[in-house]
Amino acid sequence: MLSTLPPEILIAICRWLDAVSVARFCRISKRLHNLIKHSSAVQYAVALELAGLSDISNSSFATSSSARLGALLAYNDAWKNIDPESRAFQTHCKLTGKYWELVGNVFATYSADDGFAFTRIPCAIKSLQPNYWKLPVFAGSIVDFSMDLSQDLLVVVEVASLGLSVHLLSLHIGEPHPAARLFRLVRQVEEPLVNTFEAFQIRIFGTYMAVMSEIDTEGLACELLVWDWKTGALKKHMYGPTLTSFAFLDAQRLIVTFLDDESAKITPQLCIIDVEGPLEIPLDTFTLLLPAIDRTSPSEIELLLLTESAPSWPASATCECPFATSHADRLFVVSLCGLELEDDGSVTTDSSFFLCVRLSTILDAMNANPGKTCIDWADWGPTQTRMLRIRKGFSETWVCCVYGLRCAIQPSRNTCQILDFTSFYTSADNRIVHPKQVNKKHQLFLESVTTHAPFTLQKVAIPASMAVMLTEDSLVTVSLDEESCSIYSVV
Repeated sequence: MLSTLPPEILIAICRWLDAVSVARFCRISKRLHNLIKHSSAVQYAVALELAGLSDISNSSFATSSSARLGALLAYNDAWKNIDPESRAFQTHCKLTGKYWELVGNVFATYSADDGFAFTRIPCAIKSLQPNYWKLPVFAGSIVDFSMDLSQDLLVVVEVASLGLSVHLLSLHIGEPHPAARLFRLVRQVEEPLVNTFEAFQIRIFGTYMAVMSEIDTEGLACELLVWDWKTGALKKHMYGPTLTSFAFLDAQRLIVTFLDDESAKITPQLCIIDVEGPLEIPLDTFTLLLPAIDRTSPSEIELLLLTESAPSWPASATCECPFATSHADRLFVVSLCGLELEDDGSVTTDSSFFLCVRLSTILDAMNANPGKTCIDWADWGPTQTRMLRIRKGFSETWVCCVYGLRCAIQPSRNTCQILDFTSFYTSADNRIVHPKQVNKKHQLFLESVTTHAPFTLQKVAIPASMAVMLTEDSLVTVSLDEESCSIYSVV
């Protein structure tokens, strides 16, 4: 039957198949093998899937499959061989003021003297040209900001006498955002009464925008507020000392981290919460348990959830780029740090671990346990995640180290490691597939932890840096004095 179909029909069929099915299709006959091998359209579709990328069909880039395939192969090669000394385009940015943000391919800073400064990171392979623009000094008392390029949205958080306010502005002109019914959202909840707000986390996903802050009542705790930023409706209000961080799982759900503090142990938790529904956290929340922590070991535990800031593409970039990172699957990194309080009041990092979890792993656990609300670590974690000991420790300042299915860590000041959790790989990749045991000496957990999830490890030499971060098309290093950043784009 297949042998009677014309070549163009066979090619059209293959373009709808996944990479594994195309590989199987090739084995049917020599004719099919040669047809697929010499079809740039099929090869481009397969290469996109293997690289975790999606085609941008409406871009101004050349429409031919052969041109896009050539760009994709060059892009993959540039990432595999990225070298800040020779094979990257360097952009230098000063860290003026104490506020900054890194979303997609835009690096932004804010200072009370100069206002906002935005730098779009270039990528020659994808025809992304550098771009710079500024906005004036914000009139209020800014404490943090974030942005969503795809919606031209700049979110500015202000703390004043009235409490916490969130301003919704256009990212490019600084005026109130035309899609927002209210250009300023105010914390309008009666409890708890708050003395101070600090240490903010801001996330945007589609029509939802969320702000988490540490607040001081009689003791430190975290508060999470989630709005529909277009209508101004408050969707979630969560507060408590066990709440630590959050992100959007997808367009309808949050993933929130908690520390369940019991008498004998501390159990970190990942809770999945619907944005719509009750204002506070429901009792039947789906929860994934992480390895239990020995509560007698460190003086304090820090639990932070890291992922890319806003999984959406800038509208301007889609008109230029032939392809972009696919968000069908994404990486979440859970940072677990044990801290010791010294006699002089200072804090030192006793132990630090990264747990890498894919979005698909979380969804699979939910689908496999439809009647359960709490899943033990042993039932989902060891085979589907990867835990690493971070010997240098982790800075809560430079947190943008995850993009797509990649994560960047820094074992030393002159070395960066890129972990890629893409499912497919070539035989030439440095693939880590063997299980790894961490915490053998019980630095943090009650028991040693062994995880199995495979990943590709890439080592990159970098200039001496305080921290390293990651974007879609570049590595970002922070100077040792923390006064500037160097952005190394793949070329």
